[in-house]
Amino acid sequence: MFVFHPYFTFTYTTISEEEDVTSGVRQGTELAAVLFVIMLSDIDEKVKNCIIRSFVDDTHVNKNINSEEDKRKMQEDLECIFKWERKNMMKFNENKFEQIKHGASENAEVEPYMSPNG
Repeated sequence: MFVFHPYFTFTYTTISEEEDVTSGVRQGTELAAVLFVIMLSDIDEKVKNCIIRSFVDDTHVNKNINSEEDKRKMQEDLECIFKWERKNMMKFNENKFEQIKHGASENAEVEPYMSPNG
């Protein structure tokens, strides 16, 4: 059930005009947090080779990379996650994507993984 409720934003010195917002659950409520967790609960359903960890609205995808085959498997899992994003009408913030390398790997070059936008 969608409801209209007034909404405004503010900073330290400025308050925006109040506007009616259509939504099912007000942002910041306990119910909104629970529904977000439920929504996110199947993000790893098709992931076969990586470990996915989510905390609040941050999700980390981890895989031990020792070969080119490991890199290919991680890219496949990332593609599954991007398909989940589209299916669930979510939008990842690609400006926050990070690729972190730990230790040395002699059998695999470090290259950026690809998102749908490159």
